[in-house]
Amino acid sequence: MNYLERNQRIFEELGGVRLQRGDVVGHSSSMRFVSAGHYQSSALGNTLYVGLKEYTDSKRRKSDTEPRALIEMHCIRTIAEQLPHLEAELPIFYGVLLDSEGKTLGIVTEDFSQGGRYEVRDMVDQELFPMELTEIIPDLDHYEKSKICFSANGQRRLGDFSPIGFYDFLQRFPLNDLYNQLQEGKYTLRLDYEL
Repeated sequence: MNYLERNQRIFEELGGVRLQRGDVVGHSSSMRFVSAGHYQSSALGNTLYVGLKEYTDSKRRKSDTEPRALIEMHCIRTIAEQLPHLEAELPIFYGVLLDSEGKTLGIVTEDFSQGGRYEVRDMVDQELFPMELTEIIPDLDHYEKSKICFSANGQRRLGDFSPIGFYDFLQRFPLNDLYNQLQEGKYTLRLDYEL
């Protein structure tokens, strides 16, 4: 099962899970990350922790969230395909969260902190950055590398792709089918309750 197939199965499962807004477990100047519960995934046979990435500043309006999710999901998929040994470090799932009226709430993805149990820290040590990632995303500076990588529960995780120059990335790796799949709702969760 490739990354997008697994992602779709998890979104199908999430449709039957009642998420609950928890604590803010991470933040930056333009975003906050809120824990949203966990559930036992039959697709993976283990517990998945869910989080919500909400953009808080006017520069990243909610209308920008869906295009951002699309490009970041494309980046995640490309890494999983091109560098499969890094797939375990990527978010297990990634997509868009909508309220009952269809308005975008944010990006729903794996909560590396597991509901606040583990501290998630930017990985500032250059030696711990997976240098093979520069084969896909060249010209990353020290700051960008430190934002992409995290340390959580003693493990390196890759999760914030916002520092990437998306124009250059899309020139090298065209979106192809992913836009239509997102429009079809394959990686979108619409709630019928208040989060």
